[in-house]
Amino acid sequence: MENTMTTLLLAAILSAGAWAAPEAPVRLGPIKIDAKISDRGGREIVRFGGSVTVKKGETAESVVVIGGSADVEGAVERDVVAIGGSIRVAGPVGGDVVAVGGQVKLREGASVAGDAVSIGGMLDQEEGATVKGDRHSIGLPISLPSLGWLKDWASDGLLMGRPLPHRAGWAWALAAAMLLVYVLVAAAFPAAVDRCAGVLAERPATALGVGALAIAMAGPAALLLVMSIIGIAAVPLAACAAGVGFFVGKAAVYRTVGARVAGLEGSERRVAAVITGAVLFTLLYAVPAAGFIAWGAALLFGFGAAVLAFADQFRGETGSTAQPAAAPVRAAVAVAPEPGSAGAAAVNVPVELLPRASFGLRLGAIAIDVFSFLVLVGLIPMIGVSIPAWAVYQIGLWTWKGTTLGGIVCGIKGVRLDGGPMDLRVAAVRHLASYLSLAPGFLGFLWAAWDPDQATWHDKIAGTAVVRVPKGEPLL
Repeated sequence: MENTMTTLLLAAILSAGAWAAPEAPVRLGPIKIDAKISDRGGREIVRFGGSVTVKKGETAESVVVIGGSADVEGAVERDVVAIGGSIRVAGPVGGDVVAVGGQVKLREGASVAGDAVSIGGMLDQEEGATVKGDRHSIGLPISLPSLGWLKDWASDGLLMGRPLPHRAGWAWALAAAMLLVYVLVAAAFPAAVDRCAGVLAERPATALGVGALAIAMAGPAALLLVMSIIGIAAVPLAACAAGVGFFVGKAAVYRTVGARVAGLEGSERRVAAVITGAVLFTLLYAVPAAGFIAWGAALLFGFGAAVLAFADQFRGETGSTAQPAAAPVRAAVAVAPEPGSAGAAAVNVPVELLPRASFGLRLGAIAIDVFSFLVLVGLIPMIGVSIPAWAVYQIGLWTWKGTTLGGIVCGIKGVRLDGGPMDLRVAAVRHLASYLSLAPGFLGFLWAAWDPDQATWHDKIAGTAVVRVPKGEPLL
């Protein structure tokens, strides 16, 4: 299985490039859609990345240009719109004339039945030109950039099936910057990159499928969270997690391919392997047709590997029963005996000896809680999605069971540092304090990721800790 990942990637990329790459690059023209004929005798003209001219004696129903200019010497029955370009009119226009990021010039003989608007440019009206509607010239504090680069990339990159056209200097500069980012990721997070690379070596096909599924579900999941109101708070965390997974996974793909192609095995050659793989993929990105295949393959393999590596880590934490080193005993909580030990009574275990729940485990529990809360709201519409309802959900479960539905699934619970029960007062203080953790951009929640006791701000305020439940202790 060690060579499966490299074989799948290189075979797909090279085979696609073999039949799809033309002998000489063919530069395609602007995208033009003008086949729709109006009942009034004109035609609708829509063009992306080019200019449009309606010659004298010609008639068009409407003209829309994106990334180019419009020159109207004939007649337009409805509107003329240009985004990222200018408009020059010397004939009759039956609607509005609007230019965004360009100027509007009305020459002698021009007649505009609607409004004439220039946003980010000038409105120039010569003598003999008429405008029956309003005239607006709206300046912007900054000038809009020219869309010529977009037109060149669309014709020489997008339509050629490659993200890196040869003549797009800005794209190559961006690729160089991204290469530096991947090198920094490999140097700063070596363990994460190594775990993802291990997944790619052992389960490449699974990584590909998981990556495709995760990316396909990202949009619907984000929409569901936004629509739930409460879930809006989880969107930034999910976006940050996805971004980390993207960069770490792509770095792992580059490391895997670079190591196999150049023989750069071993953790001490990790950065060199990432650089080699990134350079190889960057060159592939410039090949017609094969470029987007290579980019898509690296994205799917990398993101899928990141998801699987996180899942493996998550399962390892939930299944671990290792205990930390002994610490001074100040308080203890009752723990149920092992199942099957008849007549055994619950024993007191010092809080300091209970294994703390990791940040990833707690994040998974929060996600399950949000989903469970939305399901409850759906089953009982009279509750509604609101902060009071969310408070009742959390405080009630903490007081009753010392944990939530997400905590039950993940095998974690909240305990007091003094050994006392998680009563209503403590649960309420902890919930209210969680809004302080939320206020500065989730900093109070993220604090658990690097705190020695893996405690959030609201844990510290309420005097609580979130621990993994010892084996045999029931949560229900």
